[in-house]
Amino acid sequence: MEMSVGELKIIDRAVLRRNLLKNIDVCWNRRFVSHTILDHGIEALFNDGSSVKGTLLVGCDGAQSFVRAQLVPNLHREDTGVILVAGTLEPNEQCPQIRQLIQNSLVQILGDQVNPFSNNPHVTLMNDAAHLVTIQLGMGANTTFADAFDLADFILHGATQSLLGDYEEKMSKRGFQAVQYSFNSTS
Repeated sequence: MEMSVGELKIIDRAVLRRNLLKNIDVCWNRRFVSHTILDHGIEALFNDGSSVKGTLLVGCDGAQSFVRAQLVPNLHREDTGVILVAGTLEPNEQCPQIRQLIQNSLVQILGDQVNPFSNNPHVTLMNDAAHLVTIQLGMGANTTFADAFDLADFILHGATQSLLGDYEEKMSKRGFQAVQYSFNSTS
């Protein structure tokens, strides 16, 4: 798989955060607990006892996503055992046994692509809640912005169940490629 990281861009996180928070109401210090499907929408419940009703719940609550856990309760994240360590080693000799082990392990670790979505017209996922990548190369941020762009496009075009399926298919494909690419960059 070929993915280009393109030209390096440096972004000030404080400026990015400030711009992302413009013109939206953020409810701080509360955590999503569960959701309930209603006749014509969804209700999200929070740990402070409050709730919000709407038509779409987007689980973008990270690697330990509570939204994903309720949406697909039988899907469990597996620890690949990957720990990020940077450095360069020049071995004195080639070791084909280790190279073969790494190549075989990659297939076992990544396995088949799983589409966790249940065709629920009121709940979807994005970024680390849907596809967790390693912290290298900014792939998490890149896929998050791509997911957000595609999700906004879905909402602007009517938010039908068919369009939601299109968003999820595109997001899943891109996310799985990013997972493979980020994992390959660690080996």
